[in-house]
Amino acid sequence: MSLLALALAAVFAWAAVAKLLHRPTTSRSFAAFGLPVPDTLAVAVPVSEIVLAAVLVVNPALGATLALAVLAAFTTQLLLARRRGADTGCGCFGGSRPATPNVELARNAVLALAAVAVLVTA
Repeated sequence: MSLLALALAAVFAWAAVAKLLHRPTTSRSFAAFGLPVPDTLAVAVPVSEIVLAAVLVVNPALGATLALAVLAAFTTQLLLARRRGADTGCGCFGGSRPATPNVELARNAVLALAAVAVLVTA
């Protein structure tokens, strides 16, 4: 088990807990992004992130592969929302002010690089 896989698991767990603790805000963010059933996704996404964090701990290579897929989906949604003119972040880590889309895109890129590094070292 690499420290990088543990760090990546911690990031996904942190994001999940933040979404669950701020579920109404998460739901509003998902609605602003034009996602269907935002109330359902405000629970399903963080539960999936918790499962992903566990997989990263138990099977880092599989977890890193899944993390790349999830990050690709998150990044796609950020880009689509931006294309529609939304200039707000997803609020993925809680807080009163979501990060800007550019910051979130950069964060996703760093997390994807970490996932690739886990795959290379697994």
